[in-house]
Amino acid sequence: HDADTTAFGYAYGQVPGMPEFYESDPRLLDLATTARRDYKLRRGRIVSGNSFIADHLVDGVRAAFPSALAADMETTALAQVAYMYGLPFVAVRAISDLCGPTASKDFSVSLDVAATRSAAVVTSIVEGF
Repeated sequence: HDADTTAFGYAYGQVPGMPEFYESDPRLLDLATTARRDYKLRRGRIVSGNSFIADHLVDGVRAAFPSALAADMETTALAQVAYMYGLPFVAVRAISDLCGPTASKDFSVSLDVAATRSAAVVTSIVEGF
């Protein structure tokens, strides 16, 4: 969400030499979104960058990536490695905080719940693979 190489002909957010976005492996994506019925799961885009999305950055990220469901600081790095080595990839993210003035407080309150839910979904994927 914070890479700008548009001067070199790339899309905003695209890392040079890499695709504009990374596609999840269809089988892993299906396992991720169907294995757990007790959680609300959504398929969609995640944007990654070098910055935590504090409230003053939200509008710019939403304007640049209107289809993004979430933002983080890790997913693209993992997707790049999988892409470079031809490995199947899917990202499982549990939202632990919302962008805004209380994000740091939300994070500490929701971290255990988010981690437990992510682990349960990943376990379901591994068991179904």
